[in-house]
Amino acid sequence: MNIGLSVLNTGAQIATVNGVQEALPLDVRLGVNHRLHGLPLLLNLTLTRLADNVPVFTDRFLNFAIGGEFYFGSAVRVRIGYDNQRRREIAADAQPRLAGFSGGVEIALDKFTFDYALTSLGMPGDVHRFSLNVHL
Repeated sequence: MNIGLSVLNTGAQIATVNGVQEALPLDVRLGVNHRLHGLPLLLNLTLTRLADNVPVFTDRFLNFAIGGEFYFGSAVRVRIGYDNQRRREIAADAQPRLAGFSGGVEIALDKFTFDYALTSLGMPGDVHRFSLNVHL
């Protein structure tokens, strides 16, 4: 099990733009992942924007992402995930469809690793990412 905490954009603005001083967008994130014993599965849960000023304390926990990575031997990994913050942001403007859902596959060979990921943005469309890594 791994647990991580990060604080982003802490501090103060160094220089002003046209004399305007703005607060930095403080973001506190907490992540936990755990590889299940006896199963080829890594589970991940991330909470973001925990420092946001919200009227109800429990609303801080609506910005979460959950996912899993399945291991099929040492060469193939399949990922699936859901990001509730992304879905809430997109659903406010358009039809959400599958916004917030993502998936991917990685195939690792001796000298090469191929990775494909799909992220749904709802009505605006989908993002496809391809990468090819060469191990030197």
